[in-house]
Amino acid sequence: MIVPVKKASIAILKENYDDVIKSLQKSSVIMIIDGEAHDRKTSLDLSQSLMADVEQSIKLLKKYEQKKPLFGSYLETDLEEFLNVNYDTTKLPELILNLSKEIEELDLKIKEQISYLKKLSKWENLDIIPSELKNTKYTKIIVVEVLNREVDKLEKLFVENNYIYNFYGSDERTTALVVSSYIDDYDELYTRLQEFGFEEISLPQVNYLLKEYLEKENQEVQNLLELKEEKLNLLKSYVTSLDDLKVLNDQILTQNALDNIMFIATNNTAVINGWVRSDEHDKLVEALEAATSIYELEYVEPNENEIVPTYNKNNKFTSQFETITDMFSKPHSKEVDPNPVMSFWYWILFGMMMGDVGYGILMIIGGIIAKKIMKPKGGTLKLINIILYSGIPTIIWGIIFGSYFGFNLKEDFGLNFVWYAFSPMDNPIMMLLVSIIVGALHLMTGLVVKIYIDIKEKDYIDLFSKNLSWILILSGIGVFFLSKIAGLVLVLIGVLLILVFNGARKKSLIGKMAFGLLGLYDLTSYLSDLLSYSRIMALAMSSAAVAMVMNTLAQMVGGNPVGMIFSALIFMVGHLFNLVLGLLSAYVHDSRLQYIEFFGKFFEGGGVDFKPLSIETKYVKNIKQKNIE
Repeated sequence: MIVPVKKASIAILKENYDDVIKSLQKSSVIMIIDGEAHDRKTSLDLSQSLMADVEQSIKLLKKYEQKKPLFGSYLETDLEEFLNVNYDTTKLPELILNLSKEIEELDLKIKEQISYLKKLSKWENLDIIPSELKNTKYTKIIVVEVLNREVDKLEKLFVENNYIYNFYGSDERTTALVVSSYIDDYDELYTRLQEFGFEEISLPQVNYLLKEYLEKENQEVQNLLELKEEKLNLLKSYVTSLDDLKVLNDQILTQNALDNIMFIATNNTAVINGWVRSDEHDKLVEALEAATSIYELEYVEPNENEIVPTYNKNNKFTSQFETITDMFSKPHSKEVDPNPVMSFWYWILFGMMMGDVGYGILMIIGGIIAKKIMKPKGGTLKLINIILYSGIPTIIWGIIFGSYFGFNLKEDFGLNFVWYAFSPMDNPIMMLLVSIIVGALHLMTGLVVKIYIDIKEKDYIDLFSKNLSWILILSGIGVFFLSKIAGLVLVLIGVLLILVFNGARKKSLIGKMAFGLLGLYDLTSYLSDLLSYSRIMALAMSSAAVAMVMNTLAQMVGGNPVGMIFSALIFMVGHLFNLVLGLLSAYVHDSRLQYIEFFGKFFEGGGVDFKPLSIETKYVKNIKQKNIE
């Protein structure tokens, strides 16, 4: 049901603002309305920039976090501990990020140095000290690297022209070369070398052999690697603070929720306006008195243009399906909550579309495991619960259809004691008929809800012309197959109600008659709606067909030990694929039937979700002792 929400105005001393707003946040009792002539608090110690650093630190440390057990514990904390920030933890992000930056710089330096030394390694056997490789008064030295495929040609060139040269080491692409010539021959030599392609090299100008230089530089790389490892181990040691950082992140989120509040302020007072549920007025008073004894609380009527937020209060089963409705639209605060009725029908239709005992069991088991592993919250938890709960009607419809992982135990295995009503694959006409009947009941339920709304609003014309009339017509069509006379009577009464009441608001007799006849045109809309429920048959049969194909493939490869292994793989993977595909299809098409066919009969929507000021969390899954003591 939808709980009425009232507008509250709270006047307090400005000096008590911090205590009051934190108490209200702890109680999660009021949805703040920003003031027009507003003021705003800012928190410098827990700023948005700090949260960015915390998030980055968490992301860094999670790389080095040890794997947790499959059903490991989730992060929880005590309320009082959560509200008291450990300011030592606020210093960690800067240390972690600086350390990470140092590691990145070291890593880059090491990679550059290794690349350089690898390139220089081909010169390791150079028997001349690099600083002594200098031009003289009559000669010039060329230090280059040439392509390996050109070495033989170059050597031939050097021999023919009496150049002094020496080839040193090489890698997979180039060879080190030192060649000298007289100054007069230099230009010709340089031109000839260009024909073969080369790269001039600048060797480090040290006063000792390159072999010794490479040894020293390799040792320096080793020292850098050790330093990097040392800093990396230090970074990994901060993994023990990961939970503290996650708590800090949520503390910043919570603080930012307070910082973003805009309130009306004078020199000495502050006024906080907000929405409060009608069943939590006492809780609001308790929250205020826990912070201050000096306050003024008044409930005021909302402005004409204000949209009052909506709060749904339903039982555990129905509340899980609220996320389906909210994806379409939040109910308006003044209309009937569609969730109690919609949840039942969504549950039934989902199971009908899946329609297999084996799949139903997997949905229940999978839902339980997902909740254990993921520890979900909010909409994700509700979606998992929808799948888990829908496993029950999936099993029931699976028994009716005689489907157990696509097998019919009676027909395929001769188990005559196993009962089933009919198989969708063997009797598609019966499946279509059942889908249409279920669809008609679904539509009539929506019309019954609209009748309830019409009675509340005293709109008796719509009650008789648009709702009760079509309930009689639809039920009459169904009764016709059992009793022709009773069915015709119901249909005629429904038609008569349309003719009499559909034009009742028109003043002229002609207008009344015309609109009365025009009301019968809605028959095309209802026929279209009923045909939409054929998708139930289509989904049930497509799922059954894929299951049968997978079973056939699994049976085809069996017969020997190796074949049995492949058979088991085909069976498991095939049915898992079919289950996932079926869940996605059922979720989409079941939602469509609710949104278009069912909600179209009575639901308006357009509401705003009631979101009270509360403790914001991303990582902390549970905060204990949340109630005010």
